[in-house]
Amino acid sequence: MNAIIVLLLVASAQAQVSFEERKLGELPAGAMKADDLEISPDGRCVTFVAKDGGKQYVVVGDTKLEAFDEVRWPGFAPDGQTVYYSARTGKKWRLVVGDRKSEEFDVVRSPAFSADGKSMSVIVRSDGKWHVVVDGRWGEAFDKIEISSSFSADGKSFLYRAQRDGKAFVVAGDKKIGPFDESSWAEFMSGDVLAYCAKSGEKEFVVVGDQRGEEFEYVMIPSLSPDRTRIAYVAWSDAGNCVVVDGKRQYELGKDRGRDVVFAPDGKSVVFTAMTGDRKQWYMVAGDRKLPAVEGWDASDPHVTPDGKHALCVLRDDKAMRLYVDGKVGPPFEVVRWPDFSPAGEATYVGTSGKGDKRQDTLMVGERALAPVGWIRTYRFSPDGATLAWMVDTGGRSVVHVGGTAHEFEAARRPIQFSADGKKVAFAIARGREIWWKVIEVR
Repeated sequence: MNAIIVLLLVASAQAQVSFEERKLGELPAGAMKADDLEISPDGRCVTFVAKDGGKQYVVVGDTKLEAFDEVRWPGFAPDGQTVYYSARTGKKWRLVVGDRKSEEFDVVRSPAFSADGKSMSVIVRSDGKWHVVVDGRWGEAFDKIEISSSFSADGKSFLYRAQRDGKAFVVAGDKKIGPFDESSWAEFMSGDVLAYCAKSGEKEFVVVGDQRGEEFEYVMIPSLSPDRTRIAYVAWSDAGNCVVVDGKRQYELGKDRGRDVVFAPDGKSVVFTAMTGDRKQWYMVAGDRKLPAVEGWDASDPHVTPDGKHALCVLRDDKAMRLYVDGKVGPPFEVVRWPDFSPAGEATYVGTSGKGDKRQDTLMVGERALAPVGWIRTYRFSPDGATLAWMVDTGGRSVVHVGGTAHEFEAARRPIQFSADGKKVAFAIARGREIWWKVIEVR
């Protein structure tokens, strides 16, 4: 294995987001366009993929890097300065991190980094088998490795799920657990306690540390509390469906089928969606409150206000999608995106009507509907919730709305960043072939 895989990236203290307007980079002469554009977390650097003839290459700021047949997934390592990406020559792929390149593989996925930036893992396929490589150490060969994976909090163990010869395994560092018939989920809880969901025979169960929970016919993906000390999940059983919290059946649902469960931000209670036994209506349960049931055949993950007093989800029926907030249903849209609560506790989301050239997005804040526009790319509230900024593409241009003022640009790209005091907004824009970090004062 080449040195790229054993590269240790020591993350410095994360730099504060810059609110100084500056040029970030420029599309080189001859290049057709910038794809996969990424802004560093502090807003001081840009990287993107450019195309010139039959070749592709990564640009960092104004610097053009080596050309390959294909380049994908550029990003910034935890130090906020080192750029990584996958590059193909012929039929082989390699990982590039900074100025170092790995050897060639059949497939290379994007790397993952520990929280302190000192360890790096990458999933590769070589000679038809998948491996996880952590700091130069090759893991066992598997037929398949799931993309969802993570480091422990101390950075010493890398957790992933894998399959071999039709059996499933959970791998945490040097520890391999299994075989199982299936494994749908695995996470580190607080204190690096391992929790996972598995299936043996016809039964599914959740294991937390060395405690194996009750067996069920089906277990939905579990949810952890914000501090990762608690766990909850929906379980289906012929004897009666339920919601399990910290290993105990806290909510008995009978024939009703729970769907998704989340913890309130304070971690003290859970909120979940459920479908009635006749499969015609959905409702939410928030702590000890059961909200009214309404018609629908699918529901999204719930969201909860910080105080746990209000909850929402998105309901879908045969004709439309609607926001469901505290038992009340909002107006119909073809698509509902990015539902959440504002800092002031107002339900906020983007509703889409029409398709193609007739597409119109509406930004909803509580019961207020901002005028339908083109394609809304993102929205964000200031830390104090007093100012809303949102970005939309319309008529071949980009418009960024900050408070009550619209600012038009050739092109604007997310993310939108607010200063801590909410007085400035920053984001990336295009000026011809140049890419700038634009700063606007909130008035």
